[in-house]
Amino acid sequence: MTGELEKMFKPDDKVKTERNVYGTVIGYVDIQGKQYIRVRWKNGTYGIYGIEEVKRYNIRKVT
Repeated sequence: MTGELEKMFKPDDKVKTERNVYGTVIGYVDIQGKQYIRVRWKNGTYGIYGIEEVKRYNIRKVT
């Protein structure tokens, strides 16, 4: 079963937020049955985001 996040992002995709913060998708994480993406941001920090956070922070792929 592929989740909505797997359709939107692949590992090693470059992403950015609405505030022009850039990062790279590291992979997927399942926590209590929900799927999340793991992102490494340019400043070296990591974040885990579900579909709600992706929509809230407007995280999208960079072309």
